[in-house]
Parts: sequence; C-alpha cells; structure tokens
Amino acid sequence: MRKNPNLGARPGRTGVFSDMLSRHRSRRPRFRAQLFVFLILSTALSLLAREGTPPLSRRRVAQPLATVKQIVLPPTDVQAELTTDAKIGSRAPLRYAVATKIEARPATHGTWEQLPEGRLWRLRIVSSGATDLNFGFTTLWLPEGATLHVCSESDAYFQGPYTAKDNKPHGELWTPVLPGGSAFIELFVPAQARGEPQLVLSQVGRGYRNMFHRRKDLSVPKADTCEIDVVCPQAAAWSNEVRSVAMNASRPAIWSIRRQTIAPLLATELK
Repeated sequence: MRKNPNLGARPGRTGVFSDMLSRHRSRRPRFRAQLFVFLILSTALSLLAREGTPPLSRRRVAQPLATVKQIVLPPTDVQAELTTDAKIGSRAPLRYAVATKIEARPATHGTWEQLPEGRLWRLRIVSSGATDLNFGFTTLWLPEGATLHVCSESDAYFQGPYTAKDNKPHGELWTPVLPGGSAFIELFVPAQARGEPQLVLSQVGRGYRNMFHRRKDLSVPKADTCEIDVVCPQAAAWSNEVRSVAMNASRPAIWSIRRQTIAPLLATELK
C-alpha cells in the first residue's frame, strides 16, 4: 500500500468523494474540519507503514548505536509551531511537521561496518523536541538482497524492509512518521549483491503534532458532539455507506507529504 513508493494503493472500485460528501451534508451536520483532517492523517499513516522483518542490527550483534555518526537537525519547538498554525487558521492544508532539507548519502554520512554476511550502514537523525520524524529519499535504488529500514530510537518501532521490489521509475521513497525525535536509517548490502545501492536522503520532516501516538490515544472521543455513530438508529439510512472504506491514495496526498501538510482529499470504495 504505497505510492512514491509507499503512498497510495489504488482502490479496486473508486467512488466520487465530492458526490458522497454533498449527500452526506444534506442529511447530517458537517464534520468539523480539524478533527476530520486528524482522523484521515492518523489512519493513513498507520496503514501505510510497512512493518516486516526487523533490521539486522536488532537481530544480531553490531556496533553500539551510540558509535554511529549522526546528523543533528535544528530543535523542534512544538509550542511555537502550533502558535504559528493558530495564527494561520484552521483552513487546509494543515501542517504537522517542519520540512528540513538535507543531502545525506552512504558515501558521505553515517557509519559502515563489515559483517560476515555483507556490509551494514547506519545513520542517526536527531531533532530535539520533535514528536515524530519522517524521511524523504529522492534517490532510492537497491540491488537484489539489500534491505532498508528506518527505525525509532525512543520506541521499539521500525518500518521496512524496503527491497529491490521498491525500485520505482521515479526512484523515490517517502516514509510515514516514526515516533520520537531521534531515529536511525539502516542499509544492509549482502556480500553477493550485484551493484552498489543508490540512496540520497533529501528531506526530514520534524513533527510537532505527535501524529504517531495520536492514533493510539483511545481517550480521544470517536465522534464529536455534532456527529452520529453509524451503529445508532439515526444512521439507518446510511447502511450502504457504512460498508465503505477510505484511503489517502491520490497525488495531492503525495504533495502534502513533501511539504509536511495534509488536506482532506480521499478516494473511496464500497466493500
């Protein structure tokens, strides 16, 4: 479920969101835009993340992470960013991170180490105060057998492995958010690999809305006071729509990841 390459699997039968929304407005109160945007983004970031085999450094002995070279980004002032957003207002697109441009490659940054089965490269990224981080690779090409992971340092959480199957014509990779203000990127190249991996990290999103943990906050009400739960009798007229699912699967969503904003654009599918 990725496009660019991990954003946007295409639904099998796509509906027209604007038509459904107009009918929805005629029968029940309008969603509050801010809550709607948060629900979309939190769900999308949860579903799009890939969590497969753990990175090699978490399955065998490797150099201590503390010895791996790091890039220290500017601190993230959560309150200052939220204050800036409040001045702008609640209109979409809504920011959730600050985009920081960098240019990091395995040949110039991070730490390599030799293992019996191949080579391991890691790079640490730190932004004090950030609630989460996400990464934009404008160049990604992996030989067969190579794996790429992005991992949180504060939580036992990672994304990957990305492999040669993720080599796309556009040659890019834009990841969902990782929890915390410190993370590391890990690239493993097996000894028998044919070709040198190509990897350029060009952008780091320094989050300030805690989007990763927001999706796990069960204390947040599922609906606002202006909404009706689909299990209630008042929702009987919407029994067909209740079977639908929605996913962030269009190119405007890619635009938002690049610029660390989110807009409520959806593709819909009836199950």
